[in-house]
Amino acid sequence: MSDYVWNDADKSPDIDLSNGDLTATRAVGSGYVAARGTPALPTSGKYYFEIDPVTVITGQILGIGELTEDLTYPGDTLSGYGFTNGGDLYHDSPKGAGVTFESGDVIGIAVDADAGKIWWAKNNVWLLSGDPGAGTNENYSGLSGTFYAMCGLYSEGGICILVPDGDSQTYSPPSGFSPLEPPTGEIVVAVPFELVGSLAGGPLVIGVVATNFELVSSFGSPTIFLGPSIIIGDSIRSQILKWIGARCTVINTENGFNTNIGNNVAQAKNKFTVDDPPLCVLFPGVEEGSKKYGKQICKMPVTIEASSYFNDEEPEDVAEKMLADLIICIGGGTLQQVTGGLADQIIYTGGGSESYPDPGEKIVGTRAVFDVVYKYLAGNPLSQ
Repeated sequence: MSDYVWNDADKSPDIDLSNGDLTATRAVGSGYVAARGTPALPTSGKYYFEIDPVTVITGQILGIGELTEDLTYPGDTLSGYGFTNGGDLYHDSPKGAGVTFESGDVIGIAVDADAGKIWWAKNNVWLLSGDPGAGTNENYSGLSGTFYAMCGLYSEGGICILVPDGDSQTYSPPSGFSPLEPPTGEIVVAVPFELVGSLAGGPLVIGVVATNFELVSSFGSPTIFLGPSIIIGDSIRSQILKWIGARCTVINTENGFNTNIGNNVAQAKNKFTVDDPPLCVLFPGVEEGSKKYGKQICKMPVTIEASSYFNDEEPEDVAEKMLADLIICIGGGTLQQVTGGLADQIIYTGGGSESYPDPGEKIVGTRAVFDVVYKYLAGNPLSQ
């Protein structure tokens, strides 16, 4: 059973979700509006999923898009790729697909993430003589980035269903491709933290001994990622914070970053000794919440403050390096890498240094602020 669904926290308010968030229905209005899926699609390998246009009224566009793609339809900008019922493929501009689709058809989407290629099929016939199994006649090439399933619905009453699970799909994937599966296989070997101190707020990190892992990011070969030790009874919020803390521990020069602020990571700690830097500290803030379809949708601000000795460098240069490391590590990672797949979005909202060292001081600091959007079952913050 796949965990892929339409994202209730990342869709137009004119779209209603049902059927375990697999069915998207245009409830009101006209003009293209979109729903984006969750979690992110795989960034490596070959995968296949289907979107069933159950009811096509005026217009539907089905495909994939990055988080930067507008919530109009996939392919509205260069951040997405889409296939419209009117017979066009879209990637910022249209090109002929050679075929239309209507209510009751099955649209297959095959992506070779390693080769950066995408194909669409209508009722198991691949568009424009495409052959995903052979890797030829792709509809688009050059795909790069983190994508999500997307649907764009034009008119009230339009309905489509996301079908990621192989057991529910109408057709078999092309040769060498697999249905979407829960995003766990590419990641996590959980390595318990070794604590050399204590923290208010639980066992996040001080003095983490990080062994037996390789960084899952552009800085290294994606194989195994250090995951946090989750305690039974931890809330979803608490688990997300532990994942973000674990992610921060990979920030060091051996992993290709500019600084070593990941050598000492803590949560909500205000007092340190002169021996503690380089370090970074997580400060979770007061979150906003709303209830939709039995889910509590939350937006939690998380401030990460970092400090380091600047030694022979200019303090402002070191501050900018720390800020860049935080943005790349947290904002540039996938949701699976940064939050264990528990969050739906992480958005960098600002950061920088408010002041710089006075003469004689040796440490400089900076901060980065992120909004973390996640959900849990209404009334039960321990379960999604």
